[in-house]
Amino acid sequence: MSGHAAFLVLERANQLMKEIGLSFDAALAKGKQEAGHRSTRLPIV
Repeated sequence: MSGHAAFLVLERANQLMKEIGLSFDAALAKGKQEAGHRSTRLPIV
């Protein structure tokens, strides 16, 4: 995942946490799913 794509996934996770009260892990998983990524880990940049 590119740095930009990872940033977008994190931004979406943050939005989901605020909007519907998801935990970070759940929001991150949903953000990745919406972005079409199957990985459970983000690369360290």
